[in-house]
Amino acid sequence: MLQLAEREGLEIVTMKRESHSAKETGQRPVFNEIIEELRAEKFNGILTWAPDRISRNAGDLGKIVDLMDAGKLHEIRTFGQSFRNNPNEKFLLMILGSQAKLENDNRGINVKRGLRTKV
Repeated sequence: MLQLAEREGLEIVTMKRESHSAKETGQRPVFNEIIEELRAEKFNGILTWAPDRISRNAGDLGKIVDLMDAGKLHEIRTFGQSFRNNPNEKFLLMILGSQAKLENDNRGINVKRGLRTKV
């Protein structure tokens, strides 16, 4: 990520890592901290590995899009994409976030099915 920031001339204000599950809304302390810092305008962008690293649930994804709509979050950059505050890019971000939720939900169903089969 640092190489991408350097190549693109991006200033990194802070680096944060989180290991909590993104399955349920509001359960990730670092994500919640990022949301509050965006609201306080401590920074105006997110640099992440992939869009599904930001959110795997509708509530957190909604917070991100709301911050874009409010002009507090200007851009999300990944290695292969960028998402800005325009209808098409926000729509794509929402699709990718929804796809991550679908994969997460399906994984839970498959694990339960596998456990029932073993029993």
